[in-house]
Amino acid sequence: MTCKRIISVTLALAAIAVVAGSFLPLSTKDAIGTSREAYPVEVFNHLVLINPHRLVHLSAFGVLAVLSLLLMDSGRLRAMACALLAVLAAFLEVGEFVLFHNHSFEWVDVRDDLAGIASAALLVFAAERIRQRLARGSETASPAASER
Repeated sequence: MTCKRIISVTLALAAIAVVAGSFLPLSTKDAIGTSREAYPVEVFNHLVLINPHRLVHLSAFGVLAVLSLLLMDSGRLRAMACALLAVLAAFLEVGEFVLFHNHSFEWVDVRDDLAGIASAALLVFAAERIRQRLARGSETASPAASER
């Protein structure tokens, strides 16, 4: 199995998990500690970056973005992948709002999803730049390059 194939399968499974997790009943989300209601307001307001609810959004869409970006070869395709993930984030929130009538549309969740996508894009971009510099450095340091 090729690396791209493994990434593709992992991406598909991760996407299924994100969609399924979004539509878990609120009682299940409370039980596993990933809903806003699982924490008192004063705790939620003070745990800005380490709140499990926010971490789930950041990491779920961050993983989807990293996997998507690793599959794409061009900048245009990568931009489209990030845009599609942003649309998915919004649609999932709309779906939760429509299906769970006692659930309000949470722009904060969409913001966290977008932050996960943006963080993943920056991470992949930086990793590629570092890899390119290291490759360029090893080419100039090789004996074959100095003989020319």
